[in-house]
Amino acid sequence: MPKNLEVKKANIELFHKTAQCFEEKNTELFNVYEQHSLIRRLRKANRTCKKHQIYCDLGCGTGNFVEKQIREFQEVIGLDISRSMITICKAKGLGKMACFVVADAENLPFRENIFDMVTMHAALHHIPSPLNCFKEIYRVLPKDGIMYIDHEPNSK
Repeated sequence: MPKNLEVKKANIELFHKTAQCFEEKNTELFNVYEQHSLIRRLRKANRTCKKHQIYCDLGCGTGNFVEKQIREFQEVIGLDISRSMITICKAKGLGKMACFVVADAENLPFRENIFDMVTMHAALHHIPSPLNCFKEIYRVLPKDGIMYIDHEPNSK
């Protein structure tokens, strides 16, 4: 099995095991201060977005960004390689307001130039080939589309 596939399989297994307690275990992502900071940064990115029609969060996990963007866009899509994470999103009721896709961020199942904004938070380090992921993001974004990529906060 090629190394990239091994990494992806390991990620799927990891998130299958941790999906139920993901938010509890990753307090650095879900504390009040970080959530307010994320909202401020997302609002700034949203202001630069010309259209607010279609949005996608790559590596959506338990739906943190999806939840924040539901009121901002006509259509919201959360994508994750882990079916277990998508199951958590739906269990939280987000499936009524957003669409969820189990897929690989290096091989996005969307047509070119479809999204007005693509985000990825605390997920890029799980991607075996970030360059392939960026190529895919650029493929699905029009020239005036917004790409917002962020990482988890430093715990210090």
